[in-house]
Amino acid sequence: MVDARFYSSIGDVELSRLLQICELATTDYSAQQLRHKINDVAPLEKASANQVSFATKRQYLSQLSNSKAGVIFVTQSLQEDVPNSAIAIVCANPYGAFVKILDHLFPASNHHLSHRPQIPHLGEPVYEADVIVDASAVIGSGVEIGRGSVIGPNTVIAPGVKIGRNCIIADNVTLECALIGDNVIINSGARIGAKGFGWLDHGKANIPIPQVGRTILQSRVEIGANTTVDRGALGDTIIGENTKLGAMVEIGHNTIIGSNCLLAPKVGLAGSTIVGDGVLMGAEVGSAGHLSIGSGSVLYARTAIIKDCPPGSKLVGAPAQNIKEFWREQAQLRKLLKGLSK
Repeated sequence: MVDARFYSSIGDVELSRLLQICELATTDYSAQQLRHKINDVAPLEKASANQVSFATKRQYLSQLSNSKAGVIFVTQSLQEDVPNSAIAIVCANPYGAFVKILDHLFPASNHHLSHRPQIPHLGEPVYEADVIVDASAVIGSGVEIGRGSVIGPNTVIAPGVKIGRNCIIADNVTLECALIGDNVIINSGARIGAKGFGWLDHGKANIPIPQVGRTILQSRVEIGANTTVDRGALGDTIIGENTKLGAMVEIGHNTIIGSNCLLAPKVGLAGSTIVGDGVLMGAEVGSAGHLSIGSGSVLYARTAIIKDCPPGSKLVGAPAQNIKEFWREQAQLRKLLKGLSK
């Protein structure tokens, strides 16, 4: 579900209206179904009766069959798998329809971002004892800052953001749609909770996908200078406890990084990458999206991850390969070159 601290819904909308927005026929549904009210969206496994969700691939069959969503947009091939408790909306592009509904329920004008620092219904900011806020910082409505935290010059904290105790937020930082744990350090110029990079109709209309998730930094995380951690598209981007990110790192939306990881400068992880605990990444490592990197893995500098990596992997190169195989290949190559030079 969408966090009301950061995004305001327009309220209940009947299914008949949502079908009109998606340019879908209403004739296949009963009057009672058309009156069904929706006011939120959620992933299949978390949705409830007043929420809408979608499914496009059979890999999500388990979540679909057990979903408690009130309305689910699906392709024809998945119609029979929709639970009886839900209203199945069959269409050619369920994700496209879902995005239209998301945009209608949570219009951009209702997002609590840094350029709209004052949201009256969220109330005044709340500070615990010994908080230091520089006079040039902008603190939005409903912000909560824990004891002993420091907010540096020219930093902007958007409405609803929560910051734990003994945190250091340096100068020129932006925090949006974020929940920050205790003893977190965010260095100069970082962007936490920025809008993720999500589009439909790639290379043609380039329709933006609303980004209505959150960013969660757990306790003792450190974020390097000029690093960006995008908020989730729907759900959370999470940086686990005691993980450290270097300068100019880019973390895509809905990425989840475990605890005690170290990411060197200029690492780039595409959206929905899942990283286990204790993973080490050298400078300029990059991943394609929707991949997993197992706990305890070591990825050497400039490694390009294009498929899932099991726990304990030691990888190098582009595309990534086992480091022992890499050095064997390098040895064979040197032998060949030496032979050619004779």
